[in-house]
Amino acid sequence: SMRGPENWLVEVSRQYSASISLINWRKEDGGKGKELVRVDWDKQDGGHENGRGNYDELFDAIKARPDVCDVKFTPTGDGSALGVVTTKNCAVCSTLEGTNCFLMDASVNENWITWKLLTSDRENLKRVFERLKERGFEIELHRIKDLEKSNMLTDRQERILRTALLRGYFDCPKGISLKELASIFGISISTASEILRRGQKKVLMDYFKVSEEEE
Repeated sequence: SMRGPENWLVEVSRQYSASISLINWRKEDGGKGKELVRVDWDKQDGGHENGRGNYDELFDAIKARPDVCDVKFTPTGDGSALGVVTTKNCAVCSTLEGTNCFLMDASVNENWITWKLLTSDRENLKRVFERLKERGFEIELHRIKDLEKSNMLTDRQERILRTALLRGYFDCPKGISLKELASIFGISISTASEILRRGQKKVLMDYFKVSEEEE
């Protein structure tokens, strides 16, 4: 996790009850970068019930940021939106370029941006830390974990589990039903249920350090 110089992700997340996640990015000419992001409104905020108005307000706030060149968003239904944000100075690009580190996920919590990185060795990770410190960021390392294929979530499992968690599927009472969750991803209820079960199993196996052979 890092915090420091102003960034549109942090600044906009402070103003709105929405979860903004960085899904992917690519470097453009002139130091610019394109960031693929997902916005999920807080289910208690009622953002998804207020319709386009809330979206437009948030998107205008992103466009107004001095480090942003362009914004294009498409609401995907039920309080979510996918968009591409073109930035003047892509922090991800300049930090990870040439390091053999890959950004798997990025999210914002208050003043902190949290990255989940995949890398071949710790020397590359040290290089990332050095670059972030040079840019004026304060850094906290949460954990380093060896890659275990048997316990890895697939991209689909991770997306659906993350959405279920953010939307309150695991809350009591539930913030979203299995039917609504399936509808977001355009899959059947039975498929959504199976993906959730398989994903939860992998998460629990990882937490309790249980291998397939021990089952």
